[in-house]
Amino acid sequence: MMCLMKPLLNAVLVGCFLVAYASADNRTVVDKIVARVDGVNILQSDLAQPRITTDNGRPFTLDEAIMEELMVAHAANQHLMPSTLDVDRQIASFKIQNKLQYMTDKEFEAQIKEGGLTLKMYKQQIGRRIAVENVKRAEIYEKVLVSSQEVEAYYKQHPEYAKESYQLEICIINKDECVDTSTIPVSKWEKLDWI
Repeated sequence: MMCLMKPLLNAVLVGCFLVAYASADNRTVVDKIVARVDGVNILQSDLAQPRITTDNGRPFTLDEAIMEELMVAHAANQHLMPSTLDVDRQIASFKIQNKLQYMTDKEFEAQIKEGGLTLKMYKQQIGRRIAVENVKRAEIYEKVLVSSQEVEAYYKQHPEYAKESYQLEICIINKDECVDTSTIPVSKWEKLDWI
């Protein structure tokens, strides 16, 4: 019985291999990996996605996507990743600045979908943007220090002058009216115009 099982098992395995090989020719590429940064794949579809951090939502170039991924990885290593509360605060702030606070979440999501993003993708991009800004602030902005002496020296070397102008008004009043200046009638004031 064991002798019959071995050829049957081989036949089944060869049949499975042939079916798998035949179906391999019919496969289509769903997405293509264009780069790998710190073990994270950057896909072709990622480069086609509109971005909230670019001009008019244009997709990232490959270099921009790689740079963002490096910054996000650095933010994760330095524990500078935003929380979901930070992302929600940023979205609320965006709504207020753009007078969209009256919109319900569904209306806001519909507005985002018109731009080619889902709410999940939008929140993910906001989180990544906050992470990149956190890294910039920690690594670059806080290390740049300009002293007041350097500012003074710069202004002394690069003086800029602007002609000042003033608007003068005079009011002739009697000695008796000087007690309370808030009661002087407006008609007594005479404008001298700009000088």
